[in-house]
Amino acid sequence: MNSEECAHNHSSHMALLSFKNLFAQLVEQHIASLSDNELSQLETCARRHSKISDIVCIDEVSVSDMLASPFYQPRASVIAYIDLKPVLYYNGAGIYQWSDTLDKQCLSYWLTYPELPPGWELN
Repeated sequence: MNSEECAHNHSSHMALLSFKNLFAQLVEQHIASLSDNELSQLETCARRHSKISDIVCIDEVSVSDMLASPFYQPRASVIAYIDLKPVLYYNGAGIYQWSDTLDKQCLSYWLTYPELPPGWELN
């Protein structure tokens, strides 16, 4: 990676991280609305964390990658908006995503962390 690519990655990480707390807040609100059945199925393999923002990460799997998957695309639902861009939740998989661009890195949160979400299939 050359210095220009490194600087671009750093600036895009900083841009995403500036929305991390808002993303975590929206995820927390949505989790409270999940059915007990869905939540218990997903949390059986998860570890409890004191704050959602502790495990929100920058993910290389883009929103476009997820929406291109025949497994995840029909599960996608918009739960909120940040900066006019949708915050997505993939029903039954416990994955949340947001990005200011569809085809680049995104903020991500998995209810099943540290385990892979049910049906995880992306390479």
